[in-house]
Amino acid sequence: MALDGGVHHDIPRSVRQNLDEMTSEFEWLLHEVSVLNDMLKSITDANEAMYHGLVELVQRNAIHYWNIRIIGAAF
Repeated sequence: MALDGGVHHDIPRSVRQNLDEMTSEFEWLLHEVSVLNDMLKSITDANEAMYHGLVELVQRNAIHYWNIRIIGAAF
């Protein structure tokens, strides 16, 4: 097969069409994977934010608990 700038001139038209279709499908699939990757990143970011929010909530509750214990012990 002769190569001229990456183009195969002696490839039958039907094969080129099949390759073009496969390339288009691959590009579409690549785009979909990229979209899914963005969605997973958003979910991961949201989970991380919720985790930090829960940690803060637990810390505040612990502070309130100990404040109540200290005040209660004072009486």
